[in-house]
Amino acid sequence: MEPENRGKSIHVVRGHPYHTDGLTCLAITADSTIAITGSKDSSVHMVNIATGRVISSLIAHSNSVECIGLSPSFPWAATGGMDQKLILWDLQRSSARCTCDHEVSIHNILYGLIGQEGVTSLAWIGATKYVASGCIDGKVRIWDSLSGDCLKTFSGHVDTVQSIAVSADGNSLVSVSSDGTARVFGGSSLQLVQRSSSHQNDWSSGEENDVKINGSQSINSWLETIEEA
Repeated sequence: MEPENRGKSIHVVRGHPYHTDGLTCLAITADSTIAITGSKDSSVHMVNIATGRVISSLIAHSNSVECIGLSPSFPWAATGGMDQKLILWDLQRSSARCTCDHEVSIHNILYGLIGQEGVTSLAWIGATKYVASGCIDGKVRIWDSLSGDCLKTFSGHVDTVQSIAVSADGNSLVSVSSDGTARVFGGSSLQLVQRSSSHQNDWSSGEENDVKINGSQSINSWLETIEEA
């Protein structure tokens, strides 16, 4: 006999005009009224949480949508997909306002590895206009959501970046990968300063590489220099 307090869904959203394939990601707006969902079918839909109805569809991706993030300062959303695109949306107009293309490297073209730049994770950098993306190629990139320009690429991972997060103080960006490591970018030099193994509990220093930005800057201070430029 099933317990009486078993949780039940209030709404089940399915069928036209909703997704036609498995759902992969979601985000809920700050006012708790709208759920934004992404799917393997390349579509993004906005659903009214109170009614369970689809109120708008965001169509621009051409492959599976893997991640969604909402700007804390603007009525914008960012979505990343296996089509190598990070798309910025104006939610008030339900339209794409900017597309950040992850370029296919010559190496991947020559060796038939098209799709290795697919976007698997993203995070807005605090209340700024900047968005970080993590990809299958193991790289983390920082983008200007207004221009669509890639401002910096962080290297180090040798497998898919599965998730990224930015610290509340804006000084550190942490990425985790299928390669068994977590990497911290930021701190005093905005370079890789720590590295962890999935088999260890302690953090250890990583080797030097080309992800250094300038002297002793935090992510926030570096972004401020860009704003002033």
